[in-house]
Amino acid sequence: MMRLRATSAIVAVTLALAAASRVMAADHGISVQQLTKLEADYILACQFLKSQDPADGAINNIYGAPTWVVPRENALAILGLIEASKLLQNPEYRERAELAADYLIRVQDPTDGAWVDQYAYASPVLLSKSPTQTAEVMMAFYRLGFKVSRYAAMKHGAQFLLACQDPANKGGNDDGLLGGGKDAQGQFATWRWASDNAFAYQALKAAQAWATAQGDSAFADQCDRAASRIIQGINEVLYVADRNDPDYGVWRRVVDHLGQPVDPAFHELINYAPQMLDLPARGVGSSLVGDWIHRTLQQSDGACVWDDGAFRTRKSPGFSFQASLAWLDLGQTAFADAAKDWAEHSGLWQTTLDPNGVQGGWSDWREDGQQADWWLRFIDTSFYAIAVFNGGYDFRTAGPSVDRGAQVGMQASVGAVASMTVTPTNISDGSPAGTINFGAVTPGATPWVAAPQYLRIQHQSNHLSWAVRILTDNRAIFPTMAGLVLNDRGTPSDPTDDQLGYGGMIGTTPTDPKDRVSLAWQVYKDPLSGGPVAPTDAQVGGVFNSPWAFLADASDCLSACTTANPVTIDKTLEFLRVAQGDSTSGFLLLHPDEGNRIADGDIAVYLAARFGAAPTDSYHTTIIVELYHF
Repeated sequence: MMRLRATSAIVAVTLALAAASRVMAADHGISVQQLTKLEADYILACQFLKSQDPADGAINNIYGAPTWVVPRENALAILGLIEASKLLQNPEYRERAELAADYLIRVQDPTDGAWVDQYAYASPVLLSKSPTQTAEVMMAFYRLGFKVSRYAAMKHGAQFLLACQDPANKGGNDDGLLGGGKDAQGQFATWRWASDNAFAYQALKAAQAWATAQGDSAFADQCDRAASRIIQGINEVLYVADRNDPDYGVWRRVVDHLGQPVDPAFHELINYAPQMLDLPARGVGSSLVGDWIHRTLQQSDGACVWDDGAFRTRKSPGFSFQASLAWLDLGQTAFADAAKDWAEHSGLWQTTLDPNGVQGGWSDWREDGQQADWWLRFIDTSFYAIAVFNGGYDFRTAGPSVDRGAQVGMQASVGAVASMTVTPTNISDGSPAGTINFGAVTPGATPWVAAPQYLRIQHQSNHLSWAVRILTDNRAIFPTMAGLVLNDRGTPSDPTDDQLGYGGMIGTTPTDPKDRVSLAWQVYKDPLSGGPVAPTDAQVGGVFNSPWAFLADASDCLSACTTANPVTIDKTLEFLRVAQGDSTSGFLLLHPDEGNRIADGDIAVYLAARFGAAPTDSYHTTIIVELYHF
């Protein structure tokens, strides 16, 4: 989603762009929309509603009274409800997610900012505090969108994570990793878990984005530094880099305070948490991870088991879905499809009314002819099912971000000013959206579909020549992706003279140049009421005043891409820019060539994708927005 690209003279922001699978339907004869509704409605059935009660909004782990309320499961349920609200265009799901968030704020521990491991109604019952409880709640708050009224809770939660990272509390090495939270007596734990740190990274990036939006720049910097230290620790301490190690390519599940692996022969999903959670860490994106999951935890029928120890034969829909999220990111769809197929046909999916008159959810496990009780259907499994059957989930954090390192350096030397905030914004009501998401799409009269969100770009620069540009850098995410032939400059059978394109949103098979959709943009001084109409092919082009402009990629090749030194895009070229100017004024590029083209430092960029003829798949990319001077 949105993250900082640290460069000496560039203020940069990136954000993830996603489109859910359009027709990925379950074999039970229901569509993705129906599956999403079934699982979201189960989450709602587990929610406690009683106005004026402190537990109002709490979502129990399973259907019943709120005596088993786990903050991190509530957080994942919130993510599922947000996805359902967008896909089904039903605001009730989001409203109920907001109620759950309000409940979580009420039960946050005011002494340290953490959430305990379990509540009954609004009372703590398990007093230990895993970092994942706090981190996942923070991630849910972020996805609901920035609210001033919730900033204190977000900041206090981040302060708990920072305390877990402090060597004075966790003991041992100053390795950048968080310790394992607090025990029931309030003592800090010393072991460093891969899952705790993966969730904490995304949570601290969320806190950084909110601190920036709040104007709390000092705390934004603190969160940014802490998140970077986590990545350093994951890369240097947890990642298994020894090619002779059977776990080469994944991560140690847990190490002690001196960095020594704890029970390294035992494996579970924690070993691949950095991949599932989309961290910018060493090893993420490598097929080695997916192969390891398949080899270690997936059975011959496609099911994934709890672990390779005592529960090596206990098959689980939830663990199968979590592994599928990693496989979908890696393009290893055969593994993911097998896991989904097993879950659908496992007999654990409650597609009919149970004795309580409730449907939806997945019984927790099956093993040696036995299975979990029908009522043991956890709300987090419903989120993971929604995510997987909609083509995956991008956990990366998107949000306003400013390259202060470059800004401070320029101010110190030449008094320069360079700042930028990028906010994905819902066209429907102008509220922050967190990301650009097309949802489940079906092209209409035109093969192009306009995004339901736009990019609000607030920027400031007093350089003599500055510009704001947008592009993708797909090969940085998919190093093995194939280029789409844009122009054969010579012999058709000779690939060394081809001009290749790498832009657009990428499907689950990056090596297939046809498994992607093109992107285009328009820019306006002020937001358009209702947004622009989706373009036709004739309205999208590369000329200086076409109504829409193609969104280019950093690896697009202007000469033969298979030669030793292909001429790739010069990123200062004008056709990448949406706005440019000098120290006193600015203007918008002519896409479209009409209306007010004066850039006032607060502009609206609209996006469209060409889904016509695209194969059924889930598509995503990362858009880079950069403010630079030249």
